[in-house]
Amino acid sequence: MWCVMISSVFSGYPKKSLYSCMKSQAKMWLGLNSLKTDYKLLEKTKKLPVENFPPDSWALPTEADKFTRVKIGKKSDKNYEREVVTFYDKEGKLIKRYFRGTGMKNKIREYKNEFFLPRCEIKTNGVYGVDKRSIKTSEFFFAAPETPYLGEWKTTADEEQFVYSMFNKMRGYKSAKKIHINKNEYKYDGENAHIKATCVEYPMNLGFEKKSDKKVLSMDIGLRKNRINIEQINPETNVKIPTSDEYLPYRMLVGDKKQECLAQHFLDKKGVGDMGINIETNKYKVSENAVAYFSSENGEIVFKDVQKYNHPVVTSSHESEHAYQYSLIGRLGRGKTYYEKNCRWNKGSLIAEKDIEEAKKYAIARDNYPILDSKEDLSKNKDYVDNYLEVKAREASKKATEIYEIGRKKLMDIFKYVGGYTSL
Repeated sequence: MWCVMISSVFSGYPKKSLYSCMKSQAKMWLGLNSLKTDYKLLEKTKKLPVENFPPDSWALPTEADKFTRVKIGKKSDKNYEREVVTFYDKEGKLIKRYFRGTGMKNKIREYKNEFFLPRCEIKTNGVYGVDKRSIKTSEFFFAAPETPYLGEWKTTADEEQFVYSMFNKMRGYKSAKKIHINKNEYKYDGENAHIKATCVEYPMNLGFEKKSDKKVLSMDIGLRKNRINIEQINPETNVKIPTSDEYLPYRMLVGDKKQECLAQHFLDKKGVGDMGINIETNKYKVSENAVAYFSSENGEIVFKDVQKYNHPVVTSSHESEHAYQYSLIGRLGRGKTYYEKNCRWNKGSLIAEKDIEEAKKYAIARDNYPILDSKEDLSKNKDYVDNYLEVKAREASKKATEIYEIGRKKLMDIFKYVGGYTSL
């Protein structure tokens, strides 16, 4: 999988080998193990403007500029068909692929490319950086065979690929030095999911390290309604595991599932995890100047996206603290929303004097919460920054982040070549 990514950052990679790798991947996507005479090419288009894309086909990505389409059939079976539609942005970068065909679930693979400054240095001349590609694969699961159009999309794989590269100014080329991959593979059993989570750092290119120097951390994780637990440590693991780290299974998650499960974790710790709060990642529901929100009206925590420069624990703990604050307001008897009132119905009225006094402060802060513009710089809004709800949420977030960072540093000492804060 990583060879395709290397092609964009390693100009010295042998073209013939790269072509063979990409060719084998294309066969895999189309369901072919080898090119056989029974298969035939039904359709193949070069890159075309998205204006030419059929409106009654797949949903058109908003960032798409051009697309290609490949269809494969069988000579022996006129009903057999496999199709791959690929979309590119204005810079020519791959952003999304759609797959469908005979005997397979409809599949979507989304790509996101980022760049980070390195965390560590290799002692030689050159400029360093970390290229990251995130890949999310989703498949459509039918509700029942007799209802082929009813069902839901589920994530079946989440992957982060990091290529630590050096740009040689004198020679004018970019070469990959280290490769690190985090991957989650999902299998579903009703409402439950089983995740094989793997974290791999490959030996340095150009023969500076042995093949046996590959570092692997792999485990099976059980998932149910955003609650997770380690089912087993897989035998391919060859690094020391910080077993005392309560956040270890969360660190192994990739993509938006990490922040969603962390939010559930903090809700449970605050005693409101059973109040039916919906947790999701949806960029269309979050305002332009925010990264996430808790809504007492809707009883939900919504993240805009996976953040690039913040630990997921920062936002998860912050929004979960808001859910706790509004639960106390409700239990004080001053609830306005269904969520607040429901907390009193299910949790009862507050008894401890300390909780009552704190809840009164929260209620005053709620009633005086400023009306925010969706485009304003919130850091410059004093009424927002100094609101008691926000002050206490930031305090809770800081404490959670300090604890989370302890275990993260231990893992980062093992896996040095990952970029950004969302990993580990």
